[in-house]
Amino acid sequence: PAEQPPAVEATAVNGDAPQVAPTHFVVLRLTDADQLEIGGFAGREEAEAFARTVVGRITRAEEQAEWPFFADRFLRPQSIVSVDVVEHQVASWTGSSARTHWASPEQTA
Repeated sequence: PAEQPPAVEATAVNGDAPQVAPTHFVVLRLTDADQLEIGGFAGREEAEAFARTVVGRITRAEEQAEWPFFADRFLRPQSIVSVDVVEHQVASWTGSSARTHWASPEQTA
C-alpha cells in the first residue's frame, strides 16, 4: 500500500516563546457547509503561510488521487470548497469602572 503522508499539524507558537492566544485560524469549508478548524496562529502572516501549505497539500492529493487527512478525517479533495484565514475578534469588557469593581473577585467572595 502507498505510504500515507503525515497529517498537517499547526505549530503556531515556538516552545521557548511565551504563550500567545491565537487570533487567526485556518478553516476548511466543505461542500456540505461543514467547517473544520485546522490551525490557530498569533498573527495573520503565520496563518496565511500555513493556509498556503494546506492548499499545496490539497493540490498534490488531487494530482495523486488521494484524500488528505485533516482534523482526524480523510477528506475527498473535491469536498473542500475553500481554505479560509479567519480573524478571531476578542471580546473585551466595556462596562463602567463601577461595574468592573462590583464584579471583581474581592466583591463576590
